[in-house]
Amino acid sequence: MKISKRRQANLSARLPVAPSEKYRCWGQIRLSPVLAAVLVLCLGVNVLATAATLKGTAKNGTTGKPAAGDEVVLLSLDGGMTEIGRGQTDASGRFRFTVADLQAQRLVRVVHQGVAYLRLAPPGVNLVEVQIYDVARKLDEVTATRYVQRFQTEGDTLQVIEEITVRNASDPPRTLMNERPFEIHLPPEAQIVAGGVQIGGGQRLRSNPIPGGEKGWYYFPFPLRPGHTRFAVAYRLPYGGEAVIEPNIRYPLEQLSVVLPKSMKFEARTPGMFQPMPSKTGTNMQITAAVKPGQPLAFRVSRRGTLSAPQGGQSQAQRSETARPGSVPEVPSEPARPSDRLRWLILGGLAVILTAGAVGAARAGTRKLRGKRL
Repeated sequence: MKISKRRQANLSARLPVAPSEKYRCWGQIRLSPVLAAVLVLCLGVNVLATAATLKGTAKNGTTGKPAAGDEVVLLSLDGGMTEIGRGQTDASGRFRFTVADLQAQRLVRVVHQGVAYLRLAPPGVNLVEVQIYDVARKLDEVTATRYVQRFQTEGDTLQVIEEITVRNASDPPRTLMNERPFEIHLPPEAQIVAGGVQIGGGQRLRSNPIPGGEKGWYYFPFPLRPGHTRFAVAYRLPYGGEAVIEPNIRYPLEQLSVVLPKSMKFEARTPGMFQPMPSKTGTNMQITAAVKPGQPLAFRVSRRGTLSAPQGGQSQAQRSETARPGSVPEVPSEPARPSDRLRWLILGGLAVILTAGAVGAARAGTRKLRGKRL
């Protein structure tokens, strides 16, 4: 039976369309230019909705005015320190960065007159403030407030850790910046194991002192910002049962403290220069009064011994006394804020740096020295 073409067309219109045919039909739809522009705009708005803005201001602590025209760098702390943004402060000291979200840890660095000032942006924070200062090549208001030397022995090695707290009390506040902002004198035969710097109550950075032009003099290439900066260095000396130590510092010093195990002997070269300090931790602690630059501070240490590890129930002062050269204690600082605690985790603790460096290298050095003597 023949079916007319018109009948065939009517039957085809009534049959269901297969899925593949439906998709082919959709594929043949053409969007008008206006509709396409609307869809693209909607997609763009959706992407921008997931981004966020990190804003901040930089203020000049020397002049009290906004820090205008300073370079600003945004660093990601996810698995390292990677630059993810760069810009400048405007006339009001403001800056902003567009970031993927505010849940990551970032660091803001503002550079003023060649000195970098850092500020942590913890997760969830969208506004930061950075304080910067003008630079001076020479300042008279710089003093050393705390100088601690700790000693212990291991085999044929004398292990030493020195901590020096420097205060920049300039008024108006300025940052001391020159070729050698802070210098330290070490024994000529010292073998440096590790070093570190703590700026204020915040960042703890790994930095070994650099040999200077004069024998025994080293310097840290860190500007001295207003407030306190703490320097530490761990080193070892060959030891045959006694050693003469001659501390030398180029700043006025409020106090020098020498800490040894109770089993070791301390003898000051200048009578009356040091006074014994009562200790509840079983250490031999000797301290001085205020000292002027160039004043003789030499002393002799003899015999052998090891500083005991600090106990959990001890106070901060007691922990400072008993800290071993291979496990440098935390330097007393202001009460930690949540952002400060994040800084320790992100940038690394000085104690961890010196523990890993001093203990491992000192033991390796001891084995090397013993091998040479054999």
